[in-house]
Amino acid sequence: MKNRASEAPWVESQAASKALAKVRTKVRTKALAKSRANGAAKPFRLEPAELEILAAFEKGALPSVATPREIARLRAAARATSAKDRRLNIRLSSIDLEAIRARALEEGIPYQTLIASVLHKYVSGRLAER
Repeated sequence: MKNRASEAPWVESQAASKALAKVRTKVRTKALAKSRANGAAKPFRLEPAELEILAAFEKGALPSVATPREIARLRAAARATSAKDRRLNIRLSSIDLEAIRARALEEGIPYQTLIASVLHKYVSGRLAER
């Protein structure tokens, strides 16, 4: 039987992770709005709980919930998927390229990374149609 006290740090870390994701989403949304407008974006305010999490993150006080075994597994997976040993030149319409760039900006990743990810998902059979 699990001890509830031993679960508490994980639950707190999970809540902190969710709140941090919420902060990142707000920041990305504001950055996107700023890039779309040709002026300064309106300032936004973080909630008190978000400010606490951000401060803890900046201090490095948020503990990792990943085990050493899980970290090793994820590193191996990252190495295997990030090995890019070929170049590809393709022609795209300007409209498609701008749409890809806008989508990549929304996702917070470089557009070439987004293209590579979509191609990888397609060839591995994981690209889902809506």
